[in-house]
Amino acid sequence: MSLLNFCKNVTKIAALVSLCTVASNANAVIFVTKDKIGGLWEKVYNRNKCVITQKVSDWGKVKFVTEASKEKILKMYLKPTLEFSKNLEISVREESPSWIAGVKDVDIAAIKGYRMFDGYADKEVAWYSLNSLQKGKALSFLYHDSMYYNNDEVKVLVNPIGFKKVYSEYQNCMNNLFDFGFDDIKYISLDFVNKTNELSSYSLEMINKITEFFENEKHLIEFHIQIHTDSIGQEGENKELTDKQRNVLKKVLMDKGFVPRNINIKSVGEEHLAVHDNSDINRRVNRRVLMEIKYVDGTDL
Repeated sequence: MSLLNFCKNVTKIAALVSLCTVASNANAVIFVTKDKIGGLWEKVYNRNKCVITQKVSDWGKVKFVTEASKEKILKMYLKPTLEFSKNLEISVREESPSWIAGVKDVDIAAIKGYRMFDGYADKEVAWYSLNSLQKGKALSFLYHDSMYYNNDEVKVLVNPIGFKKVYSEYQNCMNNLFDFGFDDIKYISLDFVNKTNELSSYSLEMINKITEFFENEKHLIEFHIQIHTDSIGQEGENKELTDKQRNVLKKVLMDKGFVPRNINIKSVGEEHLAVHDNSDINRRVNRRVLMEIKYVDGTDL
C-alpha cells in the first residue's frame, strides 16, 4: 500500500499530522509536534495568568496566554527558535483531517511577523485558533523566510491530540484569574502612620494583594522602593526615620516570601520633597513610599 493510500485510511490524528500532511505538501518545509508521553502541552495555571505551550519539533513554540486583568484578553505567540529574518505575513489556517469527507480547510487570518520578534495575534484570531484545536482540527501557520529556508513555504502544525481536556482546564483557569493585572499594581504608593515606622492599614492591604497576585512567582519579582518623609524636625532625625521605615518594610516583604536580594529600598529622608511643606495636606503628600515592581531580568513571560 502506498503512503498516500495509507493516509486516507488512518484514523488517528497523530498519524494524519505526521504522515498525511508531509505526503500532500512535498514542496513545503513542515514542522509538527509528535505525540509524546505526558501530553503535548506545557501548562502554567495560577490566578495571575494562564499559559499553554506546545513545542513544535525542530521549529520553536506556539503559546496561548491570558493574563489577569479586567478584560482577560487571549493572546497567541509564535516563537520560532530561528527568529524571523524579515517582516513577513503568516497565514493562519484550520486544517481538517483528510479522512473526513466534505470538510474544507478554513483560512482564519493573515497576521504579521516582524524581524527578530515573535508572531502575535489576540482576541478573535487567537480564540478561533484555540477553538480549532478544541474541535480536533490541526492549526497551521504558513510563511516564507528566504534566509533559513531558501524561500520555500514553511508550514508549522500544532497537534490537537488530547486538547479537549487542556481546553477545559484553560477555561477554568481563566475563570479564576484576578480581575486586576500586573499593570494595575506595578506602580503603587504606600505610607506609614504619620511619622512612625508603622505601616498603614492601606499599605498592609496592598502588600497582601501583591503577595497573593505573585503567590507562585515570588522568586521572579524585584522591588524598587523609595521612602520619603516631610521636613518637619531635624534633617538627621528624618533620615533616621526613613532608615527605620526601610527596615520595617523590607522585613514585611521578606516575611511574605519575597527574595531579600530582590528587595531594593532607598531611604531618602526629607530630600526631594514632592510639594511645598507648608500645610498638613502637603506634608502627608511628602511622607510617601513609592514602589515599582518588576520581573527579574531574563524572566520568560
